[in-house]
Amino acid sequence: MLNWPYLIIAYFSLIVYGFTDNVRGPLFESILKEFQVNDTLGSLFFSLSSVSGILLTFVAFKLMQSYNRWTILTFSAFVLFITLNLMALTSHFYFFLSLSMLYGISAGMLSLLPNIFVNLSSPQHLKQQTMSGLHAMYGLASLVAPLVVNLFFSWNFDFRKSFMLVSLLPLSLFLFGLYRFSKRLDIQKSYPLQNNQTSLQSLFSDIRPIWAALILSFYVSAEVLISSRLSLHLSRTHHFTPEQGARYLTSFFMTLLLSRIFFAFYKPPFSLKNQLATSGVLSVFIFLMALYIHPLFFILLGISMGPFYPHTISFIEKEFTTEINKAISLVAGMSSLSLACMHFIVGFLTDHFSVSAALLMGPIFMILALIMLLTFNERRLV
Repeated sequence: MLNWPYLIIAYFSLIVYGFTDNVRGPLFESILKEFQVNDTLGSLFFSLSSVSGILLTFVAFKLMQSYNRWTILTFSAFVLFITLNLMALTSHFYFFLSLSMLYGISAGMLSLLPNIFVNLSSPQHLKQQTMSGLHAMYGLASLVAPLVVNLFFSWNFDFRKSFMLVSLLPLSLFLFGLYRFSKRLDIQKSYPLQNNQTSLQSLFSDIRPIWAALILSFYVSAEVLISSRLSLHLSRTHHFTPEQGARYLTSFFMTLLLSRIFFAFYKPPFSLKNQLATSGVLSVFIFLMALYIHPLFFILLGISMGPFYPHTISFIEKEFTTEINKAISLVAGMSSLSLACMHFIVGFLTDHFSVSAALLMGPIFMILALIMLLTFNERRLV
């Protein structure tokens, strides 16, 4: 039977994470202009927040052994609220970059814990659907974020005022967390941690969850590449206005959301691995068509990429049922490492070649995800 309070908490948390994460891409050009930095240096805004996610792997693993998960989530929402306001107020770029690391840790917690909440509060036969529903919430937030940024542009808001307004979302999650905590919501008592996880070293004691986490890490890099650079690509390559670029990004996230909603209700009659392979192959071809034929294909790309993330989480949960905290923590860490590398490479390629050349990393990351997926059995990991 579904445990609705925990599902609602998880879904709300991922909406907050998705919104705060996806306003950064459309505002990136405003940040570059405000601090007068180039693409390589500016990409550190994304890279450092991703690097901090590697630290999150160890922090989250340790905290979940000692503290109530809902307390961790509530505190993370408060830290995110403070961080966004400090980023809006600072006039020093390097302090701004240091704050992006704090952003990475606090926002990362809001993306990591909901996966555990949904896994623990859903019956086995509904986990694939509830996980798709969870990541449909990320898709919804991603869809709304560029629309809101478009509204900010129409009000002549820079990134500073935008960040201040966006910070109201994590504040609302924090206040909701305090309210639920006063009602003695205690997920730790209802769903205790597995006793077989006793040390940080055990995170890397088994190659199986690491290999599975890499599948998701490469996919996440491809999706975040679109959310963070599509507007810039359309502006510089196709001479779109910021409003037009935001509309294309919104359309991509709309199809991503609709795809995830569809698979939240429909379970295809073939294996998760085959579903992931189909999604990955289609995404590679559509991504290339978006780059070399017409940017409208970016909108179709959301359909093929939509099910990949929630289905991979379901795949990982199925393979590592008794080690879900370990597996999800590794997903966070490996994704952060992959994202840090992606942002640095993309910033370098943008400065030395073009943003269009940099976006070729998207199909490359999807191909790497497919290779990891298709070699999963060959390495005797299933």
